[in-house]
Amino acid sequence: MTAVAECARSPCSGGRGLPQIHGVDVRTRIMTRVSIDDNGCWNSGWSVKQGWTKIWHRGAMQYVHRVMYEEDVGPIPDGLEIDHLCRNRACCNPAHLEPVTHSENVARSVARRIAKGERTKHYRKRP
Repeated sequence: MTAVAECARSPCSGGRGLPQIHGVDVRTRIMTRVSIDDNGCWNSGWSVKQGWTKIWHRGAMQYVHRVMYEEDVGPIPDGLEIDHLCRNRACCNPAHLEPVTHSENVARSVARRIAKGERTKHYRKRP
């Protein structure tokens, strides 16, 4: 494991009481908080919003799965988004990620819900 560089700024925190890691590449930072499950998913342990995990990277909050895809595979093509083939939003394993159009991503999600017998639309009850 790579040694973590000490920060010259004192006190240095990521704004949430977590120590800031300087001088370490982003892949190493992410992998320090990853747990691997039985399906081969790399579940990232960063801040979670509706299952999506984020990390502070290049001056902004970014989705961990997008950062890992760009680090391991390359840039995400324009007009495409990343689809989790494993359907696990916390997964950042590049082998489980694929760039697809938005309509393809939605179609895959709906197909999975139909296969599981879930509702695909939420209907609001009228008074």
